[in-house]
Amino acid sequence: MAAGAAGRKSGHNPVVLNRIIILCLLAGLAACGGPTGPEEQVRAVIDEAEQAAEARSIGRLAELVSDDYDDGRFQRDELLTWVRAWLIAHQSVNLVVRVDELELMGLELARVRATVGLLGREAGESFELAMDIREFDVTLALEGSQWRVIRADWERGDRLP
Repeated sequence: MAAGAAGRKSGHNPVVLNRIIILCLLAGLAACGGPTGPEEQVRAVIDEAEQAAEARSIGRLAELVSDDYDDGRFQRDELLTWVRAWLIAHQSVNLVVRVDELELMGLELARVRATVGLLGREAGESFELAMDIREFDVTLALEGSQWRVIRADWERGDRLP
């Protein structure tokens, strides 16, 4: 509730915050192919994506989202536009990611349920913080040698990570 109020109070749409959280999680759930198994690949990249989000690197995050991404609300370019705007608006981004469940559905699909806490500081002279917790259900597909996010659903989390 405080995060939504902070977002409205600072003039930022809470929907934008939701979308940045989504992309951060999506980036965290995509993995490059390698000598390890699929589950290890997905888990190993969670840290990489968290670092990319905290470094505010839209390029690194975008590489982890499939060109075919479509969650029924947003397609890839729309999602990346929201993330880019949020990254511009926040000087710093700190994430806490907890993988609650990882399910392999064959050799080329994975489903991840995760809880993500996000804390961002507003740009400019403001010291106001924006914080939110979301629960995600993300589907990834193996495209060539890379795991990429093809769909994500989310809702407000009611428990702390």
